[in-house]
Amino acid sequence: MNPRSILLLRFRRLGDIILTTPAVSLLKRHFPQASLVYLVEEPYRRLVEGHPDIDRVIVVPAKQKRGDFVRLIRAIRKERYDVLLDFHGGPRASWITLLGRARLKIGHTIKTKSFLYHKTAPRRGINAPIHSVETHAGLVRSLGVNFRKEDIPALSLPAARTEEIARIDALTAVIASDGSGRRDGALPLVVLHIGAGNAFRDWGEEKTTALAARLLEIPGTFVAAIGGENDRNSSAGRPCSSVPTAARCIWPRALRRQSSLISARRFRPYSARGGPVSIPPKP
Repeated sequence: MNPRSILLLRFRRLGDIILTTPAVSLLKRHFPQASLVYLVEEPYRRLVEGHPDIDRVIVVPAKQKRGDFVRLIRAIRKERYDVLLDFHGGPRASWITLLGRARLKIGHTIKTKSFLYHKTAPRRGINAPIHSVETHAGLVRSLGVNFRKEDIPALSLPAARTEEIARIDALTAVIASDGSGRRDGALPLVVLHIGAGNAFRDWGEEKTTALAARLLEIPGTFVAAIGGENDRNSSAGRPCSSVPTAARCIWPRALRRQSSLISARRFRPYSARGGPVSIPPKP
């Protein structure tokens, strides 16, 4: 199959969108003539805008009125995409998949939703978990593309804006000057995304403290916990009041600040998801 147009669905969440970028690059590598269109919610558009392999970005609000959603589906139906890849699997993505008139619909194997797709790829292994990057790449494999695990491209992060770099430099200086004696701004700082916005991804106080302690054993390493205001009082967030001086807790109110921490490429981010930019909670 040589598709001319491919619609990609992943509405939200910082890490989830970033983890789709290797699959996007795989698509462009094997189908260079295809136009890749990425549908994403407004707060996360910067993660895919400017991506070298994405030709167009469709941006929708996080809370979409019914009439606006109907108009969106009509616009998608009019395009008649050759392929639809559903990275998301949520309710809106399911309606778009069902009504969008794509010639080939591909999604993850989900018990109650697999009937929506012409082809599916497993999200879980038989004997072991499958990394999110690999599951997304599996959707590309459903198009008849053969590749090894080692052939999957790296994650793609948006370039940091000048004003964001300045803010991160200021934040780094604060952390570095607090008892460390460092002022050069070049810190091996590991960022832990506490809770990742969902209670079921909460590592818990004991495991979070143990992980931070292990990371701090690496000479010269600083640890920062990052999350929204709702993560501050989670069981994983509570250790922030008693962590060593080499660890700090940061609670940026806006997604832009969290995105900046990653896109400035100064820090090594980890969250409660499995992956190159994250490590999963263990039972």
